[in-house]
Amino acid sequence: MDEQTTRQPRNKFGRRSRRRRRRSGRRSFQRGIFLVPNLLTTGSLFAGFYAIVASIQGDFTWASLAILLAIVLDGLDGTVARLTKSTSPFGLQYDSLCDLTAFGIAPAILIYT
Repeated sequence: MDEQTTRQPRNKFGRRSRRRRRRSGRRSFQRGIFLVPNLLTTGSLFAGFYAIVASIQGDFTWASLAILLAIVLDGLDGTVARLTKSTSPFGLQYDSLCDLTAFGIAPAILIYT
C-alpha cells in the first residue's frame, strides 16, 4: 500500500479530519419525550395559580374548576411519565412543587376567602 491511500483525508484547513458518525434521530425524539410530562405539570401549576387568583377575586366557581383541572393534569403527567419512561429527579421535584401550589395553597385560599 502506498502512503497516499492509508492517510486520512484532509479538510480545507490542511488538517486531517475524522469522519463523524451521524446521530440517530432517536436522541432528539428522546429529548422531546421529557417535555410532555413537564408541560402537563406546568399546566397543573398554572391551573393552581389561576385558582388562587380567582379565589382572591371572589370567583369561587372558576377557582374550584381550576383545582379540578389541576387534578386531571396531575394524574395525566404521572401516567405519561411512566408510560414514556421519562422520569427524572427534576420532574419529581417539579411535580411536588406544583402539587403544593394546586392542592395545598389554592384550596386553602379558596376556603379562607
